[in-house]
Amino acid sequence: MPRLNFVVCGIEFFQEGLNGLGRVLSFDGNGFDLCRDGVNFFPEEAVDRLKAERTSYFVDRGFSPEILNFYEIGGMTDSHNTHRETIPIRDEDGRLITVSARRTDSDKDPKYLLLKNIAKGTTLYNLHVAKHYVGEDRTLILVEGFVDVWALVSLGVYNVVAAMGVDITPNQARLLCKYAENITIMLDADEAGREGTKRVVRLLDRRAAVTAIFLPDGKDPKYFTDSDVKNYFKGNIYYE
Repeated sequence: MPRLNFVVCGIEFFQEGLNGLGRVLSFDGNGFDLCRDGVNFFPEEAVDRLKAERTSYFVDRGFSPEILNFYEIGGMTDSHNTHRETIPIRDEDGRLITVSARRTDSDKDPKYLLLKNIAKGTTLYNLHVAKHYVGEDRTLILVEGFVDVWALVSLGVYNVVAAMGVDITPNQARLLCKYAENITIMLDADEAGREGTKRVVRLLDRRAAVTAIFLPDGKDPKYFTDSDVKNYFKGNIYYE
């Protein structure tokens, strides 16, 4: 396994050994387990430092600096000299649990790395915000990824969470049903998204009122306009 080095909040992490600062407990191809003083952790103070390394990658793809600031997007360079934009992931109470790092040079795997490993399904992205906007009928909109959330929030839709994939775990289903009685599923407009939608519907069956929206090809939530919001959600959205 190649040696993997990176620095977070002034702490150097590396795959093997301990430099008196921090070390990587494990790396599974998708993420790291971090340790300092014998305790797994991810430093909250790292988020502000990472912001200073943010590039124009997401701005060039249509996202405003304001939305990127709201979601605390930053940047880092990995040991292969590949720049990655960093995306903090918080739990339902807003506590930082990890940071996802998206490579900006290509879509090759690993496209995303977690700077601290978490089990898939630990949380739903943006739940700490969306739970305050479910409205009287307690509605949440489930999308696939980070950028889908940002796009909808940019259009004033705040009751949106991301599964961070095309499937949800039993824990994510529990979180959805904890905060919502009505759930709108809107995954990406490809075969994986359509099949994932069917699986999510089955998992949520009889636990909530579920509406599955199968988007036409090329109409992912990240490409939505104001007219798309009005057309697809038909009032089940909540503004600030």
